[in-house]
Amino acid sequence: MSRLAISATPLVVDEITLDGKRIQVQSVDLPLDEVTLDPKNPRIANTVLISISEEGEALQRKLEALLWEDSDVRDLYRQVLVNQGLVERIIVRQDGRVVEGNCRTVVYRKLRERQPAEERWKKIPARLLPTDIADRDVAILLGEMHVAGKNTWTPFEKAGHVYRMHNDFALV
Repeated sequence: MSRLAISATPLVVDEITLDGKRIQVQSVDLPLDEVTLDPKNPRIANTVLISISEEGEALQRKLEALLWEDSDVRDLYRQVLVNQGLVERIIVRQDGRVVEGNCRTVVYRKLRERQPAEERWKKIPARLLPTDIADRDVAILLGEMHVAGKNTWTPFEKAGHVYRMHNDFALV
């Protein structure tokens, strides 16, 4: 698998901790055409059995169509459109395979398709994993993000935040 050709824009280096190890990731804006959906990603592979007979662009179109059927992805599309970008970068391997952020990638593809002249949809904000990251560490990362997840707010805490957004900032 080939490595991504990263543009000459300055890189922002960040760290994540996985299983007690500090792993450096690079924050970059990747050309959308260099990013590919991963058919082995749990959101895709564990939801629907996909015929792996397709490859390349045909497989990417099939995966994209599968994710686009999800109403949550269409809701995310509207949120990204209103916000004019992502709140959280996707996470990719050096070969461009999405580790985390398949839905956001599909949203960017749809936005680029519908607004081809708009520069903001031609590159996607990403966190680039190091070449030597182990598959075990990627599995831990996905588990932390999607199984353990962040602490959720109680309905009372959510209501308090919405109240503050409305009263203090005229939002919502």
